[in-house]
Amino acid sequence: MNENLSLKAKIYHYAVLFLVFLFLALPLMATFLYSISTSWGISVLPDDLTLKWYQELFHDERFLLALWHSLLVCVGSILLSMILVFPLVFVLNYYFLKLKAMSQQTVDF
Repeated sequence: MNENLSLKAKIYHYAVLFLVFLFLALPLMATFLYSISTSWGISVLPDDLTLKWYQELFHDERFLLALWHSLLVCVGSILLSMILVFPLVFVLNYYFLKLKAMSQQTVDF
């Protein structure tokens, strides 16, 4: 009987997980479908598909400059986090043993 409940719990878990994924992914998929459509009639799907808009986007200098700046900010924030966090973790683990135990409890899964 416990195995049956366990199987039901697993099925319920995966069903809820799938529904949450669907809830989060559907708007992204719809936006992508809209971005590659040429025109949209009265049907559920677009009339024709094209990558013309993406071609124009990646030939636009302003977009490429904005993309480059975004990548620089991303890499810079990662490097700054590493520069600040790694020494802090080292000091915490080396000098403050009580805090080390507390920090390990918060991170352990």
